[in-house]
Amino acid sequence: MDLVDKLCFKFSGFRFDSVRLFYNLRDYDGCVLENDDDLEVMFSLAGCYGVEVIDVTIVNSSGSSGCFGSDTVAIGVDRSESSCLTIDVGSDGLGGGSSGSYGSIFTSSKGKGSGVSCLGDVVASGSSDGLCTDVGSCSSSKGKGLGVIRSEWRLDVEKERDLLPTFCQHRDRALLSDGWRHYIKEVNQKFEGGAVEFRDKLAKFAIFYGFEYSFAKNETDRVTAFCKDADCKWRVHARLDKVSRYFYIRSFDDIHSCGASVLTTKHSRASSSMIGRLMSADIRTTPQKRPIDVVSSLKGLYGVDVPYKRAWKGVEKGRSEAFGDYDASFDELRWYREAVKNSDPESVFEIEVDTETNRFKRLFVAFSACIYGFKHLRPLLFVDGTFLKGNFKGSLLSASAKDGDKGLFPLCIGVADSESNENWLWFMKKLRDILDGDTRSIVFVSDRNAGIKAAVPRVFPTGFHGYCLYHLKNNLRGRLTGGRNKYKERVVGLFSLCAYAPNEMKFNEEMARLKKAGGEARITNFLADLPYEHWANAFFPGQRYGEMWSNLAECFNSWIEKERHLPITQLVDRESKAWEVRFSSPDVLEVLCNPSVKVDIGRHSCTCTQWQLNGVPCVHAVCAIKKSGKSLNACVERYFHVECYREAYSRPIMPVPTLWKPEVSGDAVILPPLSRKPPGRNKKKRIRSFGEKVRPIKCTRCGKRGSHNRRSCKEAIN
Repeated sequence: MDLVDKLCFKFSGFRFDSVRLFYNLRDYDGCVLENDDDLEVMFSLAGCYGVEVIDVTIVNSSGSSGCFGSDTVAIGVDRSESSCLTIDVGSDGLGGGSSGSYGSIFTSSKGKGSGVSCLGDVVASGSSDGLCTDVGSCSSSKGKGLGVIRSEWRLDVEKERDLLPTFCQHRDRALLSDGWRHYIKEVNQKFEGGAVEFRDKLAKFAIFYGFEYSFAKNETDRVTAFCKDADCKWRVHARLDKVSRYFYIRSFDDIHSCGASVLTTKHSRASSSMIGRLMSADIRTTPQKRPIDVVSSLKGLYGVDVPYKRAWKGVEKGRSEAFGDYDASFDELRWYREAVKNSDPESVFEIEVDTETNRFKRLFVAFSACIYGFKHLRPLLFVDGTFLKGNFKGSLLSASAKDGDKGLFPLCIGVADSESNENWLWFMKKLRDILDGDTRSIVFVSDRNAGIKAAVPRVFPTGFHGYCLYHLKNNLRGRLTGGRNKYKERVVGLFSLCAYAPNEMKFNEEMARLKKAGGEARITNFLADLPYEHWANAFFPGQRYGEMWSNLAECFNSWIEKERHLPITQLVDRESKAWEVRFSSPDVLEVLCNPSVKVDIGRHSCTCTQWQLNGVPCVHAVCAIKKSGKSLNACVERYFHVECYREAYSRPIMPVPTLWKPEVSGDAVILPPLSRKPPGRNKKKRIRSFGEKVRPIKCTRCGKRGSHNRRSCKEAIN
């Protein structure tokens, strides 16, 4: 800090590492001035609290024999009513010394301190005249040599702004909460959102100015709030106007005698509901938003600190606001089914509900484009199930294929309460229905799930079921206990050679080597429930096209990683959007907005109906036309050409109301399934297969491998 440097340079016995500056302010004692940021905070607090004098203490702990060794010098920074500063050093004045200024901003106060020197004089002048250099010559009751200099100096208001940049180099950071200061302004201020909007803006206003308030009245038609400080006069009263149905401030006393004037980082009014509203836009784009990320975002964007638990509740409420309520989403499936049928009648969308309790049971979805596309792909399906991460503790069943470029081709999905034998049998029957007419023998690749093993031969008697080699190798690796890793990998490698063997003779050779290396008893026991026709190419009756692993099914699970958190309607909608884009015709596009719309360029139509009514492309159509590369002029009706301009301009364009999701009526409401929530936090990670390797974590900070990452690293870095 420049001030400490100059103090050490001018005063004998002062060293930079031994000089400490302290000040006291209201309830804060022993505040340290260690850098330019601390100095800026001191001046800011003085202005906010309206403090006229701040006592700054200089402590030299070097223990030298100079006049200021182990001394304390008090400097009073006086903010008078004339907006000037007074530098007051010590209690007695000493004559002599040269006059000057510190940093060219301290100017002499006329008529005061005649013949007396200021600390700024000595620092700026390069002279130490008037300062005692011997301990005995200094007046001190304890004999420590306290040199005292006293004078009063003024700092003009125009020059005060030059003081802070001298010590503080960073700029003020703009926060999104800066606008909260204007939320409560004056009498007759209007709030169109009623009491809800008024309470929300009142809470943000209180957070910005750092005060707590209580409600004297908190009703739907009137709200009265007052500052919690018993001696504070701040009060606001607003009530509902019965004619306009808006809320208006009727009385407002904005004087805070309690001194509240600055934004507080921690505030009780920063509730989980407010957090959900503030972060709903981010949660919509990032459904997996973590509470710890919300804490960081609120601190960086709004300057507000919230505890982790409150942030977690805010994320849950933000998801509900962004994607809808979990319970209500099950009933919305009826509307979504009708919407799918209207837009694509050949798609399959079936909901099963318990007839007695009217609760959701199962769901099966397959879009017509996927059904048609599978007819031109290899008759090979990868099936798997994964658990859902939302409030509904169910499972997502899926069947996917590979295209000619070995890319992921989703065929259908199902949602059920678990991966039970009954649910897999139901899923396979639905899959058989959508493949009706496909006479090819379907090959299924999956892990050894009991439900899949039982359902495939029962529903597809002409089909074939191949086990995933990756899972089998992990199972074998887990059986080889007690051996070294090199030994395990050698045995597992021989097992892979058996699986890839093209004929029985080669298979028998590799099997003999496998039993010799791994132990005949151990290998025989492992293969007891593994028929050769399910995993070895030499005995497989169908055609696997070289696909030995079900990793494509795992790719599908990773593909929908983010959507597994969403309510069930949003989950299905996200899947359909990802699939429909791929199979759209050149003239039909979907514009993803809120709500999403379909644009048919060839028919000059948009589901928002504005293009049809207005004759010119709507905002959705403009985006679609630009995406397709077509000309905008070619999509404009002739009525908007030059020859029809006058006639077209004379007619008004009738406004079109916003389209809302229609209310489904007539049927009973579909309720969410009954499920018991286990104690603790919801599980996010899948259960690993037996023998599956766990990749060790490598910390990017210390470079060590173990169980910690950069965030939790505690290693000392040299």
